[in-house]
Amino acid sequence: MSLLLGACGGTSTPSGPGPGPSPSPTTAPAKLELIEIAESETHACGITADGRAFCWGSNDDGQLGTGTTIAQTTAAPAEVVRDALEAGTSFEAIVTGVSFTCGLAGAKAYCWGKNDLGQSGSTDAGSNKPAAIAGNEHFQSLAAGYGHACGVSDQNEIWCWGRNEAGQLGRGAVSPFERAPQKIDVALLETGGVSGVATFVQVTAGEVHTCGLTSDGRPFCWGSDAAGQLGVSAGDDSIARPKDPVDSTGLDRGDTFVELAAGGRHTCGLTEAGAAYCWGDNASGQLGIDSVEPSAQQPNRIRIGDAKFFAQLTAGGAHTCGLTTASVAFCWGSNSGGQLGNGTKVGSTRTPGEVLKSKMVAGDVFVRLVAAVGGDYGCGLTAKGHTFCWGSAPGLTRLEPTPVFLKP
Repeated sequence: MSLLLGACGGTSTPSGPGPGPSPSPTTAPAKLELIEIAESETHACGITADGRAFCWGSNDDGQLGTGTTIAQTTAAPAEVVRDALEAGTSFEAIVTGVSFTCGLAGAKAYCWGKNDLGQSGSTDAGSNKPAAIAGNEHFQSLAAGYGHACGVSDQNEIWCWGRNEAGQLGRGAVSPFERAPQKIDVALLETGGVSGVATFVQVTAGEVHTCGLTSDGRPFCWGSDAAGQLGVSAGDDSIARPKDPVDSTGLDRGDTFVELAAGGRHTCGLTEAGAAYCWGDNASGQLGIDSVEPSAQQPNRIRIGDAKFFAQLTAGGAHTCGLTTASVAFCWGSNSGGQLGNGTKVGSTRTPGEVLKSKMVAGDVFVRLVAAVGGDYGCGLTAKGHTFCWGSAPGLTRLEPTPVFLKP
């Protein structure tokens, strides 16, 4: 049984390394304070201010990174082994896919867990503790999808590894999988005559698609386009390399994207002005728009009132959540597992609804939200250092944000 909620998949950027020697695996203190959290349908992980990583949930493939395959409940997350990390480095960022995990330490990427399809970035059978991925690239950030992972290098290039049946690695061709990191093919962008378009600053990974954001605010997506999640209106089932930018004609004049979030089969983007847009699958209302259409190939703006703007977005399997500039959390889309955090577990909604906060300490507010790409739950970190989670994981359901690892 996997208990995840007591602590997908998207994107993780460094939160700041912490000093100290590499310890052996230990049980986390009861009131663990996290500064970053990542989730998948099988497990979750978090990072503390001093650069230690802790994971909990299923561990059949060693995805917890403890050196064993023993599962860890939410009451006792285990510390990730740091033996492979270079001296003087510690975890700066962490991302989770289905049964695998990747972390960033000293600008190097390490992965552990399942590797049958190359999702851990090496030729090994898989490891139950961190191991450096193949190659010598240095990374600024990482992202993990359902069965693939990507990173933005210090040269502002995107490298990806793992499953590639829909071209989600962006290498220009489909293949079952790739064990070694592959640099995405930007030939079509460069020959298009758009200056600087191949300078990437962010990457985000969905179930079987990937998106990257360039330094000039242009979003490009590749991989499966079965539900319009690439935002290009190309009519293709999949695109194996970035080609055309996401259609941004609906944005206000002069506004540009500053952050992307890939979900199961949909994608969302946040603009410099704080506007939120989503495109792709809308079967459960995860685009947050007043439309019964099952999908949308162009970005559609999410509206929650004229005076409300977003500061952050996160996309789950079939739901989406956003944090406003006033630090209020909203969620919309599928609610089959209570992942909208509204106290119910009924149907779905196309209208963004405020996440309940009755269990939060007075005056505390959310500062970051995370949704699992392959799961029906989410978590939020607060200004007072608390972690709240809601939704459903195997063996546990919480219909509103419930505190975990509260500090004294």
